[in-house]
Amino acid sequence: MKKLYVILIIIGSIIVVATPTIFLSVYFIAKNQVSNADVNIAGIEVKDISDDSLIADVNFTVGSPSEAEATFKVLDIHVNYSSSLLGICQLVTSEFSTQDTSHLTEFTLNITNEVAFSGFVSDFITLETLEVDLGITFEFTGALAALPIQHLTKTLNFSGLNSLPIELRTFELLDVSDDELQLDVEVGMNNPSLLGLTVDSLYADIYYQDTIIGNISKTNVAIINGFNIIEVETWLGGNTPLLADFISEYLSPDNITVDINLTATLENFEGDGFIVNQLLTDVEVKGLEEDLVSIEVEMINLNLSGLLGSLTYTIDTIVTINNPTNFAINITAFDGLLVYDDDDGASYVIPLVFGWDFDPEENITITPVIFDWSSSPLEIAASGSAEDTYSYVDSNIEQGIRLNDEYFVNNQFAC
Repeated sequence: MKKLYVILIIIGSIIVVATPTIFLSVYFIAKNQVSNADVNIAGIEVKDISDDSLIADVNFTVGSPSEAEATFKVLDIHVNYSSSLLGICQLVTSEFSTQDTSHLTEFTLNITNEVAFSGFVSDFITLETLEVDLGITFEFTGALAALPIQHLTKTLNFSGLNSLPIELRTFELLDVSDDELQLDVEVGMNNPSLLGLTVDSLYADIYYQDTIIGNISKTNVAIINGFNIIEVETWLGGNTPLLADFISEYLSPDNITVDINLTATLENFEGDGFIVNQLLTDVEVKGLEEDLVSIEVEMINLNLSGLLGSLTYTIDTIVTINNPTNFAINITAFDGLLVYDDDDGASYVIPLVFGWDFDPEENITITPVIFDWSSSPLEIAASGSAEDTYSYVDSNIEQGIRLNDEYFVNNQFAC
């Protein structure tokens, strides 16, 4: 029995000595691995704002993940803006593993300085980026629980609303009456944050030739993260001469220039209205790109055999006016000029009698083409067309020979 007793003592001694050795080995291995695990914050995205708190997502990162299982626990985060403490954060999840590279969690910032927070919210709405200073206190747990509490300071930039940049996407005529224009207007608004917004009212004055010709308005518009399109149908009216100029310019191939003064009122901050104003100057509104008018010319009874006697010929100009819009239009007048080029010249010979020879010439005028429909307007339905014919009778010998050459001989008449 004595001999067995001695053996047990020896074994017991080995056990007592080996246990702390193994624990210390694990501790120092884990400490060595985790010492390179640089805990940091990659970014913050604001999700909600009220009068006494702010909710945001924060992304904690670990620079060099450890192989050993260890965790760290965030104890608190102090948020400072413009050298003033805004408040202290409460995290939804506060304990994280050093084996993972990224940890996204939500926190609530409880406001302790209302004056500083008011300045922060105002800057958040108007600025593109903001800078905050974070003071983070955390501790390691598990195998590294014996390490001292850690303190991390971080200056971080994150996205503001940048006054919700606004742009004009669509400006299209839907209908025309005697003194009003119906427009389909699309306004684009970019929300770079995760913060859900409500535009309580969107209002804009539209200026044409430095005069207000109308306005657009819409209420209760939800603005989500990313690019939002707001569609508004409105009527412009009140200045008939300007509206007539506006329509004429719109129907021509030229672009229209307007100024738009936009005002958006945000109501997502516990009833406190924040107003965003943006003046869009020299906004180009595209006119119609489709051709409104097509021309066809027909030569009637041109016969050069009458050159020795009395030469008379008739030119019919068929004018077709297209209406590519989705509303009916009335045309009261048309004024054009029928012109062509004779690039290779023209000649004509009557054997044993006489000959004519004319050099090439450009921009040869045949006749003005004028229609007056004021007493009976040319009515054109939406996406429709209408035509009228202008007949011109002439007896000019040079014109007749050139037209005969271009129209009948060479088939290259173009006006």
